[in-house]
Amino acid sequence: MYKRNDTTLFNPKGLMIYDPSISYDVVQRQIPAYPYIEYFAPLFGLNESFMADMRERHNSCGYAAFLNENLV
Repeated sequence: MYKRNDTTLFNPKGLMIYDPSISYDVVQRQIPAYPYIEYFAPLFGLNESFMADMRERHNSCGYAAFLNENLV
């Protein structure tokens, strides 16, 4: 559409993004889930065994390594 240079039906003058998520859902939702819950742990009131399970999953899935490597 851009290359045709036909502004009769298509003439963009700007860009509006309704969903600002510009990455994969795993990066936006799943990877930061444990750090978020850990930070707000007093508000969630989750027991230590559940937190330990989440921490283990966060580490074994490679999410912790991903954050350490890319969140700099």
